[in-house]
Amino acid sequence: MVRQSAENRTQIFLSLLRTEKYASGQDLAKKLCLSRAAVWKQIRQLRQYGYKVDAKRGIGYRLAETTSLPVPWELRQKLQTQFVGRHIVYRHIADSTQQVALEMAEKQEASNGTVVIAELQRNGRGRIGRKWVSPYGGLWLSVILMPQLVPSQSTLLPIAAAVAVCIAIRQTTGLDAKLKWPNDVLLHGKKVAGILVDLSAESDKINYAVIGIGLNANVDPADITRHMQETPGGAEVTSLKTELGRDVNLLNLTVRLLEQIESCCNLLSREDGPEQIIGMWRRMSDTIGREILVNQQLGRVKVKKEKENENVHKCTAIDIASDGSLVVRLPNGKLWQVTSGDVIALR
Repeated sequence: MVRQSAENRTQIFLSLLRTEKYASGQDLAKKLCLSRAAVWKQIRQLRQYGYKVDAKRGIGYRLAETTSLPVPWELRQKLQTQFVGRHIVYRHIADSTQQVALEMAEKQEASNGTVVIAELQRNGRGRIGRKWVSPYGGLWLSVILMPQLVPSQSTLLPIAAAVAVCIAIRQTTGLDAKLKWPNDVLLHGKKVAGILVDLSAESDKINYAVIGIGLNANVDPADITRHMQETPGGAEVTSLKTELGRDVNLLNLTVRLLEQIESCCNLLSREDGPEQIIGMWRRMSDTIGREILVNQQLGRVKVKKEKENENVHKCTAIDIASDGSLVVRLPNGKLWQVTSGDVIALR
């Protein structure tokens, strides 16, 4: 976590580098009441945060290029939100942003909209206990929410989060992102992002929800695929960089994503909000209308078991219900609702 004092010092240091053509180490040390060694340490830290700092021996330092990483002070300057991202925990490396966020929420150390971001996750977590491979270059974050929803509406949180991710990708890159039930985001049929929601609720209220988002931004899909071989059920993956042919600005992408999360969260709390969120999901769906396989071993679907594979069922995706479940038509014409599990599109 970036401590407040360190963050303030970083911002002051940046302001000095931005206003001077070249600032000498001696002047910087004097203005900040630091030693020359501490100034050099600060320069190294800025470079670690993605800033390009030019150095000329005997002359000083100059900020040549700002960062494209979603560091807290840059995010707060750009964000147009009321509560999401007002408090940001940023780490170069974390075991899991979801675990950090869950611990903060459980200990009541987080406000509504707190965001946890890591440049790299050692033990990122996906759905159904799967590992989420999270190398440098991706966008790995978790958002703590205290939504004004009844517990029965909690099934719509991953739907709303998927809509937010899809819109953010479209706005930032122009790519035609699509949604795969229950909460994957696709580009040309390949997985580019996934959502995980952990919840604490009582009979009459939701205490908190933690929405974890993993987005393959500037990563090599081959690096992810190589680590996924030991994880069964993994989908074919891609990245924004692969689809665009260039890096995407992670700072701008994060801004759009957090703004969309707040927008979708606010919409969900309105009387007609759930219906609108479901409608948005339908319009961006890559699942509805397709012939699919449903893996019953990983989820629950009320269908007659097939002799050749009692866990996998062939059906057609018809719609998404008001609670976010997937409506499918079985070969015998009956309609059923899938509440959880994995689906694979056949066409």
